[in-house]
Amino acid sequence: MFKKIFIFILVFSFISVIFLGFLFLRSGTISTETYYPDSPFDPGKNHHLLKAEWIHKESLDQPYGIAADSSGSIYTSTADHKIIRIRTNEKVETFATLKGRPLGLAFDFFGNLLVCVEEVGIVEIHKDGSQKILISKLPDGSPLRFPHAIDVAKDGRIYFTVSSFSHSFKDSFLEELSSQPGGMILTADRNVTSLEILNQELFYPTGLALSFNEKFLLVSEPFRHRISSVPLYGSKRGIEKFFLTNIPGIPGLITGYSGSFWTGVPYHRNEILDQVQEYPKIKNLLSGLPRFFFGKKTPQGMVFALNDFGDITANYQDSSGTSITGITAALYYAGNIFLVSSTTGKIAKMKPVIEEIRFF
Repeated sequence: MFKKIFIFILVFSFISVIFLGFLFLRSGTISTETYYPDSPFDPGKNHHLLKAEWIHKESLDQPYGIAADSSGSIYTSTADHKIIRIRTNEKVETFATLKGRPLGLAFDFFGNLLVCVEEVGIVEIHKDGSQKILISKLPDGSPLRFPHAIDVAKDGRIYFTVSSFSHSFKDSFLEELSSQPGGMILTADRNVTSLEILNQELFYPTGLALSFNEKFLLVSEPFRHRISSVPLYGSKRGIEKFFLTNIPGIPGLITGYSGSFWTGVPYHRNEILDQVQEYPKIKNLLSGLPRFFFGKKTPQGMVFALNDFGDITANYQDSSGTSITGITAALYYAGNIFLVSSTTGKIAKMKPVIEEIRFF
């Protein structure tokens, strides 16, 4: 018996030494800063998302963004480099195959689909499925590697986020560890004759949407658990202002509709990372861990709608986690709310729920 215990302790010690050595060798790969996360507000609990119904049967490969064309077909971006079209009869078909991971997408007023494609840039897909790379470089001439979300103004002007210059979509947890403002918003005219940086002080910006009057943008900074507004005109142009803070989760993409904004909150906060954010040396050490230790987030079912003042006007949840979770994007279209569940691999729709407005 004593011999077995001794062997167990010896093996455990050996593995621990190997693991710690591996950790120290890999650590120091990122630069980190101190960050003090705010406590999340209490959104209450409800089960409104149980009213959602899937609009197709076939499972997709981690769908992410969402857009709708004039005929009512729904489009989403998937991890296998595809743009999937779901017709009103539930038929699922591949609209286009891209050379990188597509993320956010939006239609322009000519019916072309503009897509943020990792390691490629901004790609325009025409109605016949043909493709054209609109933007592949930043203003300084460096490659546009990580565009994330996009929206198009009525005059054709394009706005999009760049989340990171250091890490990929899969390694986004390293951005959470670093706590540094390495993201930006860019804008270009319809003919892409000029490309301008609107803001370059953002913390891993992901979602982006124009306001109905096109006077400001909303942008989500998931690892700061907030959504901010960015004016497009006047003396404060391009300067970020907090819009909704202390979000009880990691906000996803944002879509706008007639004075309202819709955003999914696909994942719970990582409580461990929240607790170590004020300790840069620990975060630097944790950066050496393999991706699976921190790369996997815990899904939740939550969707918010906001008005132009930052008030929450709809709060839909699946507190049981049995219906629809991991909602990376939500879109109000033709009287329905369409929800992208990345974890389930499907898109659902539901009618708006009439509820008492609660201000946070």
